Amino acid sequence: MFDLLWQPCPDCGASVPRDELDGHVCDEGQRIRYELFKIRLEVDRFDRELTGWLATPDGRFAVFCAERERRRAA
Repeated sequence: MFDLLWQPCPDCGASVPRDELDGHVCDEGQRIRYELFKIRLEVDRFDRELTGWLATPDGRFAVFCAERERRRAA
C-alpha cells in the first residue's frame, strides 16, 4: 500500500504535507470555514425546525409577542 503524502489538518481541514503537519499554523479564516462546514447539517436542521415551528400557532404567537415587545422598547 502507498504512504499518504498529504494529510488534513484536524483543526482547519487544510491539506498539509505529512512531514510538515507538526509545524503547520492554521489560517484563522480557513479554521472558521472548516468549523462551519462541520456544523452545517446542524445549522440546516435548526433552520428547518425553526421555520416549521414559526408556522405553528405557538410560533406565530411568539412572533406577535416579540414584535409587541420590540415596539414597546422603541
